[in-house]
Amino acid sequence: MTKNNKSWNKSKKVTMRETWDNKIDILNFYWGNKTVHSRELDIHVIADFDKNDNIVGLEIWDFGKALKESQKKIDEIFKRHSQND
Repeated sequence: MTKNNKSWNKSKKVTMRETWDNKIDILNFYWGNKTVHSRELDIHVIADFDKNDNIVGLEIWDFGKALKESQKKIDEIFKRHSQND
């Protein structure tokens, strides 16, 4: 986005809500108006849009699984790094 874009220059206080359903492993973030349509951004990420096509929420599927996989990778990197010291 550029600074000339109207939505970039708007500054207003926004309340964000988040929920995680650990049974189906979806993390949700909502910070705007009512969702009127959604679009898949990635295999595990869905964006929700309002009537003005502003993003008002995100759904991250398999969040817990992805977090565990990322933590394993981070742990492996630190382990290798500490062995090299």
